[in-house]
Amino acid sequence: MENKGSKNLIELLVRIPMFRHLVPLDCKKLLAICREISFAKGETIFDIGDPGTKLVIMLQGAVSIQTASGKEFSRLEPADTIGDMEIVSAQSRNARAVALTSVSGMLIFRHDLQELFENEPVIGVKVLKNIVEALARKLVTANLKLESLE
Repeated sequence: MENKGSKNLIELLVRIPMFRHLVPLDCKKLLAICREISFAKGETIFDIGDPGTKLVIMLQGAVSIQTASGKEFSRLEPADTIGDMEIVSAQSRNARAVALTSVSGMLIFRHDLQELFENEPVIGVKVLKNIVEALARKLVTANLKLESLE
C-alpha cells in the first residue's frame, strides 16, 4: 500500500513535464536512475561544447540559458528540464546554462536513461513523448520571443 509521503511525491512528479502520463510504478523506476544535484548562484551548469550526456530536472531555482556572448535567450524555472535536446540526440551543448539563484534538482545520465528505455520500453515511449512535448513548448516560446524582437 502506498503511504502518504509517497503519494505526495508522485503528485509532485506528475507536475513535472518529463513525468507526465507515468503511473506511480513508472515514476519510481524513473526516480531510481535520478541523482540529486545542486548548483550555487552563478555556477555554470552546462557550457557550450560540453557533451550531451546529462539531463537536469529543476526542482528549485532559476537558470539562464545563454549564447556564447552571454546573451540570455531563455530562462528556466522549477519543473523545467535542462539538456533534454542533447540527451536524446547525443549532440554537444549549443548553449550555456547558468544558475541565477541556488538551484536544486535531479540529474539523469544518458546511459542510465537508455538502459531504462531498453528494459522498460513503455516507460521509454512515454518519457520520449514528454521530452518531445517539452522541446516543442520551448521552440514555440523561442519563436514568440523572436517575433517580438522584429
